[in-house]
Amino acid sequence: MGLRGPAPTPSSVLENRGSWRAKINDKEPVPELLSKKYVPEFLSKAEKKIWKEVSARLINLGVLTELDWRLLERYCVTYNLWKRAVRNPLSKHTEIDAYATQLLKIEQQLGLTPSSRTRIEKVESDSNNKEEQAQNKHNYFKCG
Repeated sequence: MGLRGPAPTPSSVLENRGSWRAKINDKEPVPELLSKKYVPEFLSKAEKKIWKEVSARLINLGVLTELDWRLLERYCVTYNLWKRAVRNPLSKHTEIDAYATQLLKIEQQLGLTPSSRTRIEKVESDSNNKEEQAQNKHNYFKCG
């Protein structure tokens, strides 16, 4: 049986949203961003093309870390399988749907869907923004 409730939001995502809750877990590990030069060797030519395109965008956003590369590998492989299944007239709809479901779950985790991107904001590092966050925190807990 799985864990109850929604999965906790990583501190990096909370920080990008501008949430004061990002500072609550000071013991959360902070992995380094993945190098743009890294490309898994076992991927096919088509999968490597997907990797280069998606990884470049995620690295520029500061989302893809050295711990997330396996998730991106699965995305590339699954996307390629889905694409082949869609193009093959003999593919069953259940096969295509299974790949599409897997892709959507991975895309949501990587921030590749419009709804998952809306939850991520760039945080300005100036002092006015920190004061605004502190005021928002104060107003959030204000009683009455």
